[in-house]
Amino acid sequence: MGAISRYALEALAVRLVNLPDNERFPKPASEPDFQAATRIIALDEFEHRPLMNERFPQWTDVIEYWLVHNIDKTSVLVALGQIEKKLLQLIEELAQS
Repeated sequence: MGAISRYALEALAVRLVNLPDNERFPKPASEPDFQAATRIIALDEFEHRPLMNERFPQWTDVIEYWLVHNIDKTSVLVALGQIEKKLLQLIEELAQS
């Protein structure tokens, strides 16, 4: 492992979420990734919007930005709580569609 923070790993383990053995480090996004996606979500708008403007400006306003800061700007518990809340909302939304 190593691509996912230890805090996320602990939170997943508590929730009995198993990860595949072939976990890999993230790869840079490419144009085909965006074209193939049904939905694109970025966790920290303040971090990711400028990167999108620089690298993929045509996709900047297509992305759904969640306002979840990295742990250099907020606590681990707050960030993980926000991610969990947003994921549960997303699951509910997808279940209704």
